[in-house]
Amino acid sequence: EGVDPDWVYTDASRRFATYTNLDPGEYFFKVKGSNNDGIWNEEGTSVKIIITPPWWKTNLAYSFYLLFIGFIVFGVWRFQTNRLKIRHELELKQVHTEKLEEVDRLKSRFFANISHEFRTPLTLIEGPIKQMISGDFKGNIKEQYQMILRNSGRLLKLINQLLDLSKLESGKLKLQTQATEIISFTNGLVQAFESLAVRKGIELKFLSELKSQEVFIDGDKFEKVINNLLSNAFKFTPEGGLVELHQGKIFVESVTADGQVTGVHPPSPLSKGELGSTTFTILLPLGKEHLKENKIIDITEDETGSPLKKGDRGLSKPDIETAELEGKQEITETEKSKDKPIILIVEDNDDLRKYIRSSMEDRYKILEAENGEEGLDKATEKIPDLIISDVMMPKMDGFEFCAKIKTDERTSHIPVILITARAAMEDKIEGLETGADDYITKPFDNKELNIRVHNLIEQRKKLREKFSRIIDIKPGDVTTSSMDERFLERLLSVFEKHLSDSGYSTKSFAYEVGISPSQLNRKLRALTDLSTHGFMLNLRLKRAVQFLKKKTGTISEIAYSVGFESPSKFAKSFRNQYGQSPSDFSTENKK
Repeated sequence: EGVDPDWVYTDASRRFATYTNLDPGEYFFKVKGSNNDGIWNEEGTSVKIIITPPWWKTNLAYSFYLLFIGFIVFGVWRFQTNRLKIRHELELKQVHTEKLEEVDRLKSRFFANISHEFRTPLTLIEGPIKQMISGDFKGNIKEQYQMILRNSGRLLKLINQLLDLSKLESGKLKLQTQATEIISFTNGLVQAFESLAVRKGIELKFLSELKSQEVFIDGDKFEKVINNLLSNAFKFTPEGGLVELHQGKIFVESVTADGQVTGVHPPSPLSKGELGSTTFTILLPLGKEHLKENKIIDITEDETGSPLKKGDRGLSKPDIETAELEGKQEITETEKSKDKPIILIVEDNDDLRKYIRSSMEDRYKILEAENGEEGLDKATEKIPDLIISDVMMPKMDGFEFCAKIKTDERTSHIPVILITARAAMEDKIEGLETGADDYITKPFDNKELNIRVHNLIEQRKKLREKFSRIIDIKPGDVTTSSMDERFLERLLSVFEKHLSDSGYSTKSFAYEVGISPSQLNRKLRALTDLSTHGFMLNLRLKRAVQFLKKKTGTISEIAYSVGFESPSKFAKSFRNQYGQSPSDFSTENKK
């Protein structure tokens, strides 16, 4: 029961039944039999079977997630405590004021950056769990669990980096070097990025002028350096670009006859990684004379107990998951309804974009961009109804992006919500000063974000409805920014000069305003819910109403004065707009 829709018949030749991949839950396995005469024992017998859920859905797993978050908070608190302790010691030792200010400035920047790095995965863990608990979850449950695990791994990596930094500041981070065959070791690190290179359409090369070279290095720290350089290279290299890691010849020493070293000449860098026009060079000294004895370890066995040859070491797979997530993903658009408002999400974290999109795509048409430059291009091309943007992004940050949106006539009317980990009041003020309409800090609740999006879109909708009702047009009554107000005033001024010209086209109007016809049409749709043609017709009729009220002429004279080809066309348009003929309107106003 719960699996088979009907009874399954068998005989004495098969006395067993097999069921695999059962979902968690309760089942009853029932059996009944018959004798040789075909008489059935209808009562039969049964056994209750309980399938327990997988470990990641158990209470213990959820407890682990909460414990993980608590550990992160503790780690940050501990690091902050160490920071204050170091600062106090520096003051006691009367370190120069300039040096102390520089240290504080660097550490403040570090905490701002690490805060951003923590808040993004926290949002992607906390958000889905809240949705599951509240019953509001939509989408693929397996993908959500994978995203939670992926981001918990990312948090663990950040914690380890914090702990390493703490050890470094306290002098407890020790260098542990051993003889390593550097060519094959580095080649192994590069090969782990090959699949990422294929997916992003980037050429990856590893070149070496040496077949073999033994170097004393701390393999774990060298691996982190190479992985960090390659991850960032793939993050910032465009499709069709080149990432190359090149290992060159060793340095050449000039030695005199009595054995004195007079110089060291590098024919070429020992190791360098290239991304675009940027080159990073890593120089590694040969031999071990430069190392203290306690910095050299002799490992004769690996983690499994197997003997290691001299120069060998266990290679761990590089952590390239973050680079993959931050790589360029093909942008798709929901086209279910042309009437849906358009939301542009500008965020460099792929998981966070998916998380925001999943809660909105049933009500809005979603566009995506992974940095400010790409977002600016999409905003000017598509003219969305609202923009949600992160602050800390490559190429162009959210503050600069928002400022450009709000100072461009084509996009100045678009509401912008900034999302960031920088929760200080001065950061909020900076965001709002760029023209942002709202500001949300990470980690955030998706419900709150959806409510703010809804409110801003409704606010713009009410302004558009107000435009259709008012007769005496005042740009300040239907706009939310001074730039939009000036834009509408310029439109009215330009159109007023051609009010009586029935042949004045929408293209002529757009070019005289100084904007392309398509952009003017999208801008007016957003501000007034009217096309350019509808906007011009609306202005003619509003001016006609004013003339009829003031009785400045006959209906025919007014029709020609506001740019209609004939009184009949004027009467038809007037009736469509106001539900009565111009003569009836004029008669009513006489009373």
